[in-house]
Amino acid sequence: SFLDKYLCVLKAAMDGDREACRHWSKELGFLTGYEADVMTQAHVDSVLEIGKPFRATGIYDFGNQDVSSNVRSAIPVMLRHRLTPPPEETYSLHRKLSGAFLLCIKLRARVPCQDLFKGITSKYTFSDGAQLVY
Repeated sequence: SFLDKYLCVLKAAMDGDREACRHWSKELGFLTGYEADVMTQAHVDSVLEIGKPFRATGIYDFGNQDVSSNVRSAIPVMLRHRLTPPPEETYSLHRKLSGAFLLCIKLRARVPCQDLFKGITSKYTFSDGAQLVY
């Protein structure tokens, strides 16, 4: 299901696993597999940037981050080289996640992102009955 694959992308981003980010992005339809290397690199770099708060052990300081500027710098490459639009399901989801991220930055929030991510996702059951193991 979409949610299963999306969670796998997020988990790969949290783990800093470039190959898994690429694999699950292709499975979700963000990538076709025929992109120029520069596009694949920009996409995977952006996914890994989004995973930074979840990779941080302890408290993540949104007031002292460079994720938004790093992702923003990859946008021109992705617009120029993208072969397929992002999956339709992601449009509203990404607007909400972006809004939450920007609010945390504005509030200079300090959040235990990894603990929250693990606490929530460890309760998720994939469509095949599997669960994430940390």
